[in-house]
Amino acid sequence: MGCFSVVINACIMASPIYMMEIYNRVLPTQSMPTLYVLTALAAGLILVSALLEIIRSRLLVRVSARLDRQLNDRILAATFVGALGSTNGGTQPLRDLDTVRQFIGGSGTLVFFDIPWTPLLILVIFLCHPLLGLITTGGALVLFLLAILNDVTTRGPLEQANRQSLDQLGFVGGSLRNAEAVHAMGMFASLCRRRAPAQTLLLRFQSVASDRAGVLTAVSKAFRQLLQTAILGAAAYLALNNQISAGEIVAVSLISGRALAPLETAIGTWKQFLAARSAYTRVASLLSRIPAPMRRTSLPRPTGAVEMHRLVATVPGGVVPILKNVELRIAAGSITGIVGPSGAGKSTLLRVLVGVWQPMAGNVRLDGFDLSSWNRDELGAQIGYLPQDVELLQGTVAENIARFGDCDSSAIVAAAQRAGAHEMIGRLPQGYDTPIGPSGVTLSGGQRQRVGLARAMFGHPALVVLDEPNANLDQNGECALNEALVLLRQEGITVVLTTHKASLLDLTDSIVVVEDGLIVAHGSRQDVMRRLNQAAPAPRQLVA
Repeated sequence: MGCFSVVINACIMASPIYMMEIYNRVLPTQSMPTLYVLTALAAGLILVSALLEIIRSRLLVRVSARLDRQLNDRILAATFVGALGSTNGGTQPLRDLDTVRQFIGGSGTLVFFDIPWTPLLILVIFLCHPLLGLITTGGALVLFLLAILNDVTTRGPLEQANRQSLDQLGFVGGSLRNAEAVHAMGMFASLCRRRAPAQTLLLRFQSVASDRAGVLTAVSKAFRQLLQTAILGAAAYLALNNQISAGEIVAVSLISGRALAPLETAIGTWKQFLAARSAYTRVASLLSRIPAPMRRTSLPRPTGAVEMHRLVATVPGGVVPILKNVELRIAAGSITGIVGPSGAGKSTLLRVLVGVWQPMAGNVRLDGFDLSSWNRDELGAQIGYLPQDVELLQGTVAENIARFGDCDSSAIVAAAQRAGAHEMIGRLPQGYDTPIGPSGVTLSGGQRQRVGLARAMFGHPALVVLDEPNANLDQNGECALNEALVLLRQEGITVVLTTHKASLLDLTDSIVVVEDGLIVAHGSRQDVMRRLNQAAPAPRQLVA
């Protein structure tokens, strides 16, 4: 890119030299051949410069596209990891990457290649006459100071505005995800009132930054015109005193314009530069905070044996443990039910078990290997997970069941049949090819849960983890779930589930009772149920 700038800026001198030679050589001698030769040379150099400008611009676009290809998946992965267990997850990192890419591929980047030529062009003006060089140098310094002043006066308000904007996007995004509740309970006006002060503050910061930038931009434009006038006036004065030629007046005017153009462009694109710099800082912080996962040695398919040793866990970013010193072993091929009162830590235990949340201390092992020892993609294929709040992705029913991988129709139908969802899917408008919309909005809660169960059973995983799998099911759905659990036991697949319904526990081999983050009972289903039935009435309900 620097080589292109060298040739382009050298070719730019064609116009000043051409004008100077016209006034100094062609007009006094009336030489037509000289005019033809000079015109041809100048036109050729200008065309070369234009061609190189096109090539340089296209190269920058491709460099920015290559940057996007190299970082997009990495940033998307880091965004997903950062969003696990966080209410602030969003697409801001991807928008930041777009901001950086657009700046690199735009005209703003060219300023960094053209500004180094400003001193050299000013030196050429000095060679014409020192006075003209001093005027141009002084003007360049003033424009540079205006650019610095623009940065200093607008940086703070812009940073505040960006923070407010991110908070507003998170607030609005959360409201949209709960649009049904907001509409049904008439909460929209209250949300608007809640958002209004923050929005007012955002507009205030943006107005302050824009007002200051507008003033400085107007001042720089006016000064630029005054500077050009001063250079032409000084050149004319020197020409009248026979210190420079008439041709040098035009040449100096053109050269000074070219010398100061990068500074003027820098001021005009300063807001874009600040936005790109802030975006780059956020992206760099994200990538340093969430490094790329190491490629681990591939491990054989697990049998599904689970061990938890001195496990302490809480929500991401939390400091108060939810699970406290948990010791648990789950045999391969067994069905384990986890029960306890609401808020006891059951869902936290499942999230740590499947690697969604990282433990504060202790570890979770699958077939003797810590979860961190597995390649995430390979481990994910061996785990079926049905969270309490079933979220389906925008696409068809078949794509969701296949986890958006290779859509093998036979494997998709087999997973749905094993989950007892095949007939239910057949009643949908387009069967397996029915688009379900964002978050599965076209399906009922029970339908989403049954499609989610089919997704969890897709590909014959070694471990299936179900969080309240019958929460939204009707009687037919519960019968299908019971049959699916029986089938999973027959196939030797380890199942861990939570429930508040005692009927589902009849299918379990063992039961774990969790209360206040501690395991207070663990054993066979018969032993634990007998102990629960013999115990005095507890202050909190463990199983409904």
